[in-house]
Amino acid sequence: MKKVQRNWPDVARELNEQLTQSKLSYDKLASASGVGYYAIRRFKLNGVHNQSTNATKLCSFFNIALEFEVKVQPDQFTKLVSELASVWDGSESHAKLLAKLIRSTKSFRVEGRKEV
Repeated sequence: MKKVQRNWPDVARELNEQLTQSKLSYDKLASASGVGYYAIRRFKLNGVHNQSTNATKLCSFFNIALEFEVKVQPDQFTKLVSELASVWDGSESHAKLLAKLIRSTKSFRVEGRKEV
């Protein structure tokens, strides 16, 4: 199993729902979650939009998962490593470039791919 980050907009939507439904006052929520009063107030009034330390603390408080597990298929993993090894020239700079190229494909839509 491999842990994969959830899309932040999905997490933020879930967090905003929890904040809206919470009956705790700003003070009580701030005290219980470890997030400052003014940050709680801003989040409750304007919603959470960006990933921040405070937003992450609130996710933890509300038990909102930031990651999920996916099963890595060994045969596909082996094939991917083989393809990568066949194009990599062995240098650190080329490794960084290949990693950057691979990360850039994260948002591509591929048939049969689970949306993250």
